[in-house]
Amino acid sequence: MTHSSAESGQGTNPRGRRPVKQRDAERTRRKLLDAGEEIFARSGLEGASTEAIARRAGVSKTMLFYYFQSKEQLYVEVLKRLYESVIDPAQAAEIESMSPRDALRSIVQGYFDIHLNRPAFAELTLREAMTYGGKHVQRIRYDLPFIGQLVRVLRRGALSGELRPVDPLKTTVSLIGMTKILFTYREVMERVLEGQSMSADTMDEWREHIVNLLLYGVCTQRPETEPAPPPAKRSEPDASADSSGPGNSSGVS
Repeated sequence: MTHSSAESGQGTNPRGRRPVKQRDAERTRRKLLDAGEEIFARSGLEGASTEAIARRAGVSKTMLFYYFQSKEQLYVEVLKRLYESVIDPAQAAEIESMSPRDALRSIVQGYFDIHLNRPAFAELTLREAMTYGGKHVQRIRYDLPFIGQLVRVLRRGALSGELRPVDPLKTTVSLIGMTKILFTYREVMERVLEGQSMSADTMDEWREHIVNLLLYGVCTQRPETEPAPPPAKRSEPDASADSSGPGNSSGVS
């Protein structure tokens, strides 16, 4: 006796949804990445244990190694996901159609917000730089849409004349440096710069500051996000002084 695909439960889903097993696999992988992001940020690659990651994800250690060949591979995938989340695919498509100036603003805001909304990003990337010299990031450098998109926008803007012909990679380094120090040295900077708050409720101000600092540096015209400063007042001539008098015969003004 034969069974129809509907009876066997293996037919095509009429709504086009992914099979349950595939959805479960994606959910498990995401839970492992979430747990890895949290524990790697707190303990580093060497200090994190696969047992702790699996326990945090609510799966067995065997399941962890089913999805990732090693702890190091999980670590690299965590880094890759963090960098990819700076610009999602939908936003990337929008940026390509924006003017260079608007696109640059969007990219800079996105990079700032990933630090603000995902505290593990600053901690993990700082650990990676200080402990491993960036060797794991180097393995995924060709999959970093944030950097590639920023370089393309800067080059496009230079060709159109809307942006100055700056070095794209040096500009990228400048953006990373300005943002990274704010989130990794926040407490130190608050102590050094007395009276300068870097608390959570000032982050909108800091985001706008970094955006404008970069825009002022690369735009050929003043960005429209801030009003132009008032013109400098000219000193009024001294009515008592007569420029034609003998005391000003040299002609030097």
